[in-house]
Amino acid sequence: MLVSGEAGIGKTTLVNWFTRQRSGVARVLWEACDAMFTPRPLGPLYDMAAQMPGHVLGLLDVNATRSALFTAVLAELQGCRSIAVFEDVHWADEATLDLLRFLGRRMGRTAALLIMTYRDDELGPQHPLRTVLGDLVTLPTTRRVPLQRLTATAVRTLIGSRAIDAVALHRQTGGNPFFITEILASTDGSLPPSIRDAVLARTARLSLSARAVLQAAAVIGPRIESSVLAEVVCAETTAVDECLAMGMLLVQGAALTFRHELARQTILDAISPPHKMALHRMTLDALKASSVGRHDLSRLAHHAEAAGDRDAVLER
Repeated sequence: MLVSGEAGIGKTTLVNWFTRQRSGVARVLWEACDAMFTPRPLGPLYDMAAQMPGHVLGLLDVNATRSALFTAVLAELQGCRSIAVFEDVHWADEATLDLLRFLGRRMGRTAALLIMTYRDDELGPQHPLRTVLGDLVTLPTTRRVPLQRLTATAVRTLIGSRAIDAVALHRQTGGNPFFITEILASTDGSLPPSIRDAVLARTARLSLSARAVLQAAAVIGPRIESSVLAEVVCAETTAVDECLAMGMLLVQGAALTFRHELARQTILDAISPPHKMALHRMTLDALKASSVGRHDLSRLAHHAEAAGDRDAVLER
């Protein structure tokens, strides 16, 4: 089972619910891949070995060959009805990806279910997980479970009797369950720290050029014309592509947009006041030079005011 979706979409919640329903009929082995600065080869296998009575852990301790390790793990899964969950395999090291490919191609000969969760919005064209998925999806034993964002109706159900505009909340969060539940749990109406930390943690994994692109895009606004972005930040194509590959920006017609308005607001709030003012000034200049932007008076006035340019605010 390949369970995919953006961060916060509910992959872990779904798998947790599924495994709880079957905990009495199958052994559940839970492993996680981590976004470590120094990846630990076969890190998730150590998690799995600690939950199994066999000799896999001993093989790891003596640095056995991958062939011996993989064969031992397969034997464990063949000998006992099991559900093996590998979370966040978009962060898996190469050795773990080899293990997943090895097991995935042999699941049909076991009494086990292998579940892999991953963020499909973080898989660029060259991501190593792509080749593993390409091998596994051709197998008759593989099933894909892509999770979708919540609809406005579902958001209204989560809101219940609270005096909150469901349409506005859906627009603000893009239907992301994590964002929605965190906002509903907030008591003061401010942006929950959990959302801010989650967004900034994702941006921290980007290059400096890509982060500069996101900051400029956040200032430009919900709709980001590529020509305006290029003028403001002198954006290199690779930096923009990196933001797209990480799922921070999306293509919307001829323009770009943030996946979630909350993400844009979080990045905007994290920019220092002097730098933000400078970006508003550059955005104003870029819009004035744009054939479309120069006629959008309210937008020009917004950036002029944020740039501290009183004269430009009064221009018509």
